[in-house]
Amino acid sequence: MSREKCFLYFAFSLLCIFYAYEFFLRISPSILVDQLLNQYQTSSLGIAAFSTSYFLGYLLMQMPAGLLLDRYGFKTVITTALFTCVVGALVFTLGHHVFIGLLGRFILGCGSAFAFIGAITFVRKYFSEKYFTLLVAVIISVGTIAGAFGQVFAVEIIHYLSWHFTIDGIAIWGCILGVAILLIPNQYLVPVKSDILQPQYFSMQEELLYIIKTRALWVNGLIGSFLYLPTSILAATWGIEFFNKAFALGNTVGSVAITLLFIGWAIGGPIFSFISQRYHAEKLILSLSSIAAALLIGFILFQTTMTATTLYVLLFLFGFFSSAQILVWRIFTFIVPNKSLVGTASSFTNLIIMLSIASWDLGLGKIINALSYQASNHAYLLTQVDIRKALYVLPVLLLCVPLLTLLLPKFKLIETSKFTH
Repeated sequence: MSREKCFLYFAFSLLCIFYAYEFFLRISPSILVDQLLNQYQTSSLGIAAFSTSYFLGYLLMQMPAGLLLDRYGFKTVITTALFTCVVGALVFTLGHHVFIGLLGRFILGCGSAFAFIGAITFVRKYFSEKYFTLLVAVIISVGTIAGAFGQVFAVEIIHYLSWHFTIDGIAIWGCILGVAILLIPNQYLVPVKSDILQPQYFSMQEELLYIIKTRALWVNGLIGSFLYLPTSILAATWGIEFFNKAFALGNTVGSVAITLLFIGWAIGGPIFSFISQRYHAEKLILSLSSIAAALLIGFILFQTTMTATTLYVLLFLFGFFSSAQILVWRIFTFIVPNKSLVGTASSFTNLIIMLSIASWDLGLGKIINALSYQASNHAYLLTQVDIRKALYVLPVLLLCVPLLTLLLPKFKLIETSKFTH
């Protein structure tokens, strides 16, 4: 393998690690619900607000992320984003007022916005087009499984050390990752097509309006959000707490179960990518997988007792079928075949996905807050019944996916001659 290829794969690996890094910091409140309730003297709505604050920063920086990556390259932008994540995590753990906690999560969200989009932009620019979907599957698989295993280790470490020390220590590792990215020699980062013309400032508004008016991108984004939303809700906020209260399973069992969910994602993503490329049946695969995922999560929610082993198997299968979400990015390549639109269009697609997740996350927090009991000391007592009732919406959303696929017309939807330079 040439030195150029080695550095390309090294850079790709670092971007995968960045995605895993921000992913762990994103979902870390799920293992700290009780600690956060105590430190910030808040309610379930406050816990949900931490996730929403993160997503607010994430969403606000989605479109700027694509623009900055196009103009300044990934090294400077990604390194700055990494240090932003470090600052956000430190502010979050050191604060005691809810406003400070929300600020920390907001800053973290701003930095995290660059991780996935940065990896997608890098793959599309420096690797052959035929590997795009597979490498995106690798990014998601490596990132989620590494982030999830980090969650398991963090639960164990927190038993012996304070949660502040644990999260702060993990956050500071972002500085090391940023330095590693800066040390990659520029001469070995050569695009596949050196004559690719980047979008010019005078045409950006026109291109952006054109993308926003493309209905297929909206539909595709909603499909992606509904497939990913249950995983996000379970992993980032309410999963471990629900498993603990509903089935009397400890945080360690819950964190292992969430890890197996992500292992299902990691295994299923490449498999669904391969099947789709071979049989070209994206809509059918998305429909069948979403129905299977809805049945699995519905079964978990309707049970009153469950062993750890059963939960492990069910969540692994749930993650496997949910990973069909990777096909959203394969469909994306058909909708947006012109590379001059990829940065803006990918940011727009991810914006739809994350905006939906943030909205539903806050909505579920409000539902749980309305159902929960408030004690005389103003603390909210959460029960498994309250959380269970709110989570019933997850299988319903999954069952909407087959209906949404019917709104996707045949591929190659965007006529790109208008933007051909």
